[in-house]
Amino acid sequence: MNQIGIRKKLISAFILIGLFTLVSGIFGIVGVNSTNASTKDIYQSHFIPATYLFEIQKNLMKVNDYYILMLYEKDILQTKKRLEEIQKLKGENQLLFEAYEGSGDGIPDMGLYESMNEHLANTDEIMARLGTYLGSNNYVDAMNLAPSFHSGINLVNKDLQSLIDKNIKLANSSIAESQTAYLTSILSVLAAAVLSLIAAASVGAYISKRISQPITELSHAAEQLAVGDLGVSVHTNLKDEIGILVDSFNRMTENMRQQADIAESIAAGNLNVVVRTRSDRDRLGQSMQSVIKTLGSLMTEINEMTEAAGAGRFEHRGLAESFPGGYGHIIDGINATIEGFTKPMQLASDYLRRISRGEIPQEITEIYTGDFNDIKDSINTCIRAVNAMIQDVNLLSDAAIQGKLDLRANSDLHGGDFKKIVAGINDTLDAITAPLYTAGECMTKIGQGKIPEPIHEEYYGDFQNIKDSINSCIEGLHSLEESRAILECMRNNDFSRRMEESALGVYGEIAISINEVSEQINRMIVYINHVSVGDLEDLPALKKSGNKSEKDLLTPAVVTMLETLNALVDDTNRLSEAAIKGNISERGQADRYLGQYRTLMEGINGTLDAVAVPFQEVSSVMRELSEGNLSVKMQGDYLGEYAEIKDAVNHTLNSLTGYIKEISAVLHDLGSGKLSVLISDGYRGDFIEIRTSLINITENLNQMMTEIAAASGQIASGSAQLSEESRILAGGSADQAGSIQELMASINEMTAQMKQSSVDAGQASVLSEEACNHARTGSTKMGQMLDSIENMKESSLNISKIIKAIDDIAFQTNILSLNAAVEAARAGLHGKGFAVVADEVKVLASRSAAEAKRTSELVAETMKRMKQSTDLARDTASVFKDIVASSETTAGLVMSISGLSEIQTERMVSIRQGIDSVSQIVWNNSASAEQSASASRQLSGQAELLAELVGRFRLAEVGDPLNEENPSK
Repeated sequence: MNQIGIRKKLISAFILIGLFTLVSGIFGIVGVNSTNASTKDIYQSHFIPATYLFEIQKNLMKVNDYYILMLYEKDILQTKKRLEEIQKLKGENQLLFEAYEGSGDGIPDMGLYESMNEHLANTDEIMARLGTYLGSNNYVDAMNLAPSFHSGINLVNKDLQSLIDKNIKLANSSIAESQTAYLTSILSVLAAAVLSLIAAASVGAYISKRISQPITELSHAAEQLAVGDLGVSVHTNLKDEIGILVDSFNRMTENMRQQADIAESIAAGNLNVVVRTRSDRDRLGQSMQSVIKTLGSLMTEINEMTEAAGAGRFEHRGLAESFPGGYGHIIDGINATIEGFTKPMQLASDYLRRISRGEIPQEITEIYTGDFNDIKDSINTCIRAVNAMIQDVNLLSDAAIQGKLDLRANSDLHGGDFKKIVAGINDTLDAITAPLYTAGECMTKIGQGKIPEPIHEEYYGDFQNIKDSINSCIEGLHSLEESRAILECMRNNDFSRRMEESALGVYGEIAISINEVSEQINRMIVYINHVSVGDLEDLPALKKSGNKSEKDLLTPAVVTMLETLNALVDDTNRLSEAAIKGNISERGQADRYLGQYRTLMEGINGTLDAVAVPFQEVSSVMRELSEGNLSVKMQGDYLGEYAEIKDAVNHTLNSLTGYIKEISAVLHDLGSGKLSVLISDGYRGDFIEIRTSLINITENLNQMMTEIAAASGQIASGSAQLSEESRILAGGSADQAGSIQELMASINEMTAQMKQSSVDAGQASVLSEEACNHARTGSTKMGQMLDSIENMKESSLNISKIIKAIDDIAFQTNILSLNAAVEAARAGLHGKGFAVVADEVKVLASRSAAEAKRTSELVAETMKRMKQSTDLARDTASVFKDIVASSETTAGLVMSISGLSEIQTERMVSIRQGIDSVSQIVWNNSASAEQSASASRQLSGQAELLAELVGRFRLAEVGDPLNEENPSK
């Protein structure tokens, strides 16, 4: 084992552990694959089919809910949408059934599945019939069919639930088997893992022992080596990597001992010692060689610096950057020493060189000692003497520049040749100042506006030229006298004088300029005169001439003034045109102007605002009124005629509100069945015709309701008489067939009369349409009040429809009386027809309630949308007259229908005679006669119910003054 390397030992150990791990992994993978396959099979074979069944069941519940909603909503549009949704759900269920049949291991219970399909087919047939009934609004048959539909749905759901339970039961069984296989796999993996753990621990303990012992000895030796003990060594008999490591450690300690001996030789000053490197990576040997080489170069550099200093070459320095670390610091120290000698010498040389070039430096402030300090003091004394002379020269130069020509320098403050230089400068200044003083006096007088006398003193050279120039200037200044006189005239607004332009040079130019200024001012005077009379036509010419210079402020000012006036004129014309066109919201752009022009435009805008506000509020009030807001009023605080406009508008609104509120109250009473309403006589002007129309509508409704009440009383009387006649039925049944034929003939005749009633009802509808056309005519004349008149027309139309509905109630009641008579002749039906009669009466009562509700809603909508104005009231009243005329015609038709009802009553007498004949024959059917009497009593009760419904309308008493003022008001 000592000959086998650690690598092979570790590889063998890991291979052994890997084999154990592989075995346990194989057991685990086999178990996981088995569990996965079982789980996948459970999911595909049982859960997916159950999911399909759940979706089918959920869709069937939605179908059931949709049918329930359709039965109770009774909304044809919603019914159509829900039937489409039901068809979609049925299509989805068909796809789900196909998916279910093709999924899993097949259907678990084919008999149950076929039973479910049979129930589903029956239910689909019922659903088809139910959808047909609902689509045609046949809710009675639909309600009768509903129990069968619900029963079928329940059977299908029951079968579906059974199939779902079977799939879940099979899934649970498969899950139990999968759990057993899973536990077996877990135990196998655990056993393999325990064996792998035991083997790994054994191998690890053996290898650890073989490696740790020599490593511990090496660690102890390394600690001794770290504290400088180079005599250590380690012994082992191993031939593996640990043995090789021990041999390498021993060779390393031997090398370190040899390097220590070389370091001792270098420390003793022996730079000729030979150092050999053992390889390219022997850094310690290479470092020893580098130390010896660096010390040799250092000695050579120091020798060169010493030789240069001895030869007077003080600029020579050692190359400290060629030596690393402390060796470079040594060279730097030597260089600093040389620098200490050469710096003061170079400074003195530099100062003397600068003074020779005329550059006077600052005094030397550095601190030197010994001879270096004496040199510094001498140089500083020289600098101070030169600076003193320069200061005096600058003093004289600055004084001359400032005109202080009497100032002189003190030559006694200087010594030697410097004193002679300063005295010469003073003498030169004395020779210059005399002629300059004379010239200065002349220029002072000229500067004060005084023209002096010419200079007569004698001067030489350039001073004579100066004198001649001043004398020429004095002569030219005399032309300014004329300029002053002309400017004095111009100051007094006299621009008629002109200057002579014969003067030379600038004086001639001054004359020309003054003349041009006078001409320019004269032109501006012409422009201003034009503006004063309202003539603004000079603006284009002025713009075309342009500015006279970059700083010409006069021309732009006049141009700006003309533009501003033009803009004011344009804005004023624009506002005037806008006001003429009715656009009172137009305003001038005041921000275009400045100063009083802006104040003027703001004043114009303010005036327009004061005019526009009341008109805008009137417009807003009329807009709100057109939208049905009768509570709106003018609220602004106005004065004068604006206050009168406000009062007139508010008074008009108050009058309209009062009329509309009373009309609303009357229509509300009519809608709630109170026909004994009182209408006040407070109407004025064209509104009187509206009041008359309302009174006529109310009277006609009272008359029609009274006639309907009388008709219901006659029906009740007839049914009572029929009941009395039924009690005396007796006799045999020999002539029963003939009597029934006669009865059928009477029924046919009554059918013809009913058709005539239908024709009259159609004519009533045509007349109602004419009333609509009249209402449309009134709507056109009312313009923006179209909606309110249209709704009044619609309300009137619906009132006529309600009257027609009430007439239909009377008509249906007559039909019911006929049905009751026929049912009385059918003794074998045991009164089934009377239940039908009761249902029909109930339907009629529902229709009456619905029509009353619709009347109330339409009247409320009419109140909301009535928007009238005083100017169109007359046209509105005319349209109302047409509506009243149509209503009267409708009332006539109702009376005609009432006459037909009388004819039907006569036919009922004929029917009664037929029934008398039948009663002589069927006297043995006394029990049936009693049932007929009972049916007649029920008919009488229905007639009483009709009378009660009509009684809900509170009719006006005979002679009740409908046109008197309402006491509540």
